[in-house]
Parts: sequence; C-alpha cells; structure tokens
Amino acid sequence: MDRDIPTEAVLAELRQSDAKVSYLVGTPKGRLTKLEQALAPKPWQEVRPQLRVKLLPQAGEVYVLAESGVRIHKERSMRRRKLKALWHRLGEIQRQELTRDQRLEKLGAVRDRGGRAVAAPVFIFDVNWAPLYSAQTRR
Repeated sequence: MDRDIPTEAVLAELRQSDAKVSYLVGTPKGRLTKLEQALAPKPWQEVRPQLRVKLLPQAGEVYVLAESGVRIHKERSMRRRKLKALWHRLGEIQRQELTRDQRLEKLGAVRDRGGRAVAAPVFIFDVNWAPLYSAQTRR
C-alpha cells in the first residue's frame, strides 16, 4: 500500500480482503464532520504525553480522532505568523495614498493571500469627514 489518499474502491477492496492486516487510513474532513456528534461524548484516551485519541468503532472499522498538543501549537504559531504578516500589510496599505478601487484591489489580494487565516476579515478605516463636508457645503 502506498501513502496516497485511497479511493472508495480501494477501501472496499481492503475491507473485502481476507488478509489479517490492518491499515491506518486518513479520513476526509467531510466524513469527520458527519461523525462529530458520535465522537463528542467519547472520552479522550492519553496515548502518550501531548497525544490523545478518541476511538469510534463503527461497521467493522475504528475511527480514530487524534489530538496532538505539539501539532496544535505548531498550527497556532503558523496562523499567528500569517496574521502578523497580514496585519503588517494592512498597515502598509493604510498609509498609501490610493483610490477606492486601488485600495479594494490590494485588500482583495491580502484576503486571498490570507487563506483560512482570514476567514472573516474586518476592516476598520478612519474617515476624515472634514473634506467631504466642505465639498458638500460648496455645492
């Protein structure tokens, strides 16, 4: 078996084989979401320090949800680094003299680069209302 992501056909073949060999197969996020309610009440079992699992036997298979403290720390630091770079870029854009459309293009590029780290972006701008009011009163 290679380390590729198996298709449903390959999984069916593994299930039907008579060999007494067990395989560990990664589960797509979509299927994990479907199993979320069944996994929630299950207790965590500590495998070793910084690694715990939940086991869910189902239809001749066992789903294993693993949580690694080291991996959580790594993912948080990667997100934090990405957000820090995005925050820096937003500051650069804020200091530039740009038209509305130019600013929106640059903000869109920042959002694209941010990926999942910018799931729900909130942009706050300080508006200097004085020129707008003076232009309106001149009319």
